[in-house]
Amino acid sequence: MILKQVFFILLLLSISLNLNAQQNTNPPPPSLELEETTEQDLDSEEVESFADEEPEQNTEEINIKTAEEINAKAEKLLEPKKSHTQVVPYYSETESTPILKKITKKGEKIYATKKSEQKYLASLSMGPFFPANLEGDVEGITYSNVYDTSPKLMAIFNIEWQFFKSAGKMGFQSGVGLFGAQGFGRFTSRPSVAAEESISLLVLPVQLNLVYRMHYWDMQPIIPFGAVGGIYHGMVEIRDDKSSLGENLKFGGGAAWQWLGGVQIMLDGLDKEVLWQLDQDYGINHVYLTANIRQIFGLSNIYDFSALYYEGGFGFEF
Repeated sequence: MILKQVFFILLLLSISLNLNAQQNTNPPPPSLELEETTEQDLDSEEVESFADEEPEQNTEEINIKTAEEINAKAEKLLEPKKSHTQVVPYYSETESTPILKKITKKGEKIYATKKSEQKYLASLSMGPFFPANLEGDVEGITYSNVYDTSPKLMAIFNIEWQFFKSAGKMGFQSGVGLFGAQGFGRFTSRPSVAAEESISLLVLPVQLNLVYRMHYWDMQPIIPFGAVGGIYHGMVEIRDDKSSLGENLKFGGGAAWQWLGGVQIMLDGLDKEVLWQLDQDYGINHVYLTANIRQIFGLSNIYDFSALYYEGGFGFEF
């Protein structure tokens, strides 16, 4: 009997312990106060998070400004530094070393330099050339009826060595030129009738002249000049109807003497700095525009290149 009572008491104790354990593990039901508190906490957290975002935007703007300032400083450092020494054209014949002309308000020193020595003149002249007296081996066949009556362009490149410069300038001038024309052949029995075969004429004039230029001071703007000398016109005629090269080519030439007269206009005043740079880099002292008239007197009875024509071009002294 006693054992049954003890067993019943222990069973009641175990049931009560299990009930207490279940009550401790389950959370209490939320109350209105807790819900209100939770909403207030959420509101405060949102306000705090929004407030925290503003400094982040300001930080980005500051970073962008800082990056722009760094880039501006870097570009400024990478810019090439301007030289504080400048050089201007100087045409003195006595001074051989740079001369300090002035110092600007910015501290730039401007020097003057002497130009390089000048001995030569190179020129290129062009003009419409028409050898009206040029004839062939066969009577009645002339330049006019084989090629054309319109003038063709003659170009001549010259190099002049000026050996005298005390009162004006005098020198020997040598040059070589180029002239070409195209036409149709003629029948030897009937020179007035044109054939179907085409013919090309190539003329290479070579000249040697004595030139005098009335160049009395260095920066003289207009300089008259004259020349006299000899010229030889080498020529070759090319036809396209023969089988061998020897039959297609025919060579000839004629000597002549000539005179020239014209003017050269100095262009240095257009840009003195560019002229100084040309002198320093290439030794070019002056640049000119040229215009002249040329009279050729043929000395050959067959290949007579007598002509009067006008030329224009440019030249430079060095």
